[in-house]
Amino acid sequence: MSEDKLELAVTHVHDMLDNGWTAAAISKESGVNQITLGNIKNRKAQRITDKVYQRIADLKAKVDAGQVEPPKRGRKSSSKMVAKTPAAAASGNKPGRKPLPRPGARGPKPVSKAGAGDASGMINTNYVPVDISQLQGVIDRLIDNFSGAIRELESIKKQLK
Repeated sequence: MSEDKLELAVTHVHDMLDNGWTAAAISKESGVNQITLGNIKNRKAQRITDKVYQRIADLKAKVDAGQVEPPKRGRKSSSKMVAKTPAAAASGNKPGRKPLPRPGARGPKPVSKAGAGDASGMINTNYVPVDISQLQGVIDRLIDNFSGAIRELESIKKQLK
């Protein structure tokens, strides 16, 4: 029975989303948590409580009866909005605003301070020339030192047993 309610809730949520509703608006009107709605919408929920199902079903019934209208998108009311040019309306981007990064997305690649178009920007200014034979010698000494330290720690461990 609960699987049936879950499938019905998924269907109701998808129907409202297809008719111009947002998950935030559904949450606000129904009183169901946005995270719960997201899990229902993305079919991640394994079960659903009677209360959540009832709230979604009640909202869907009100929407179908025409008692609740889908919310208007945007913060400003339509009477105060300035008419956009067709090119600006097609782009959908608001001037002066950067899009928010997706959660878990990596940030932009670091840009060198010299400038992207400048030839000196291709050379790392932190580069230090190194003699490879000296570097190999240093690495070999470090390995010897740490190998000796590991042997010493293992002998101490054996003594403790």
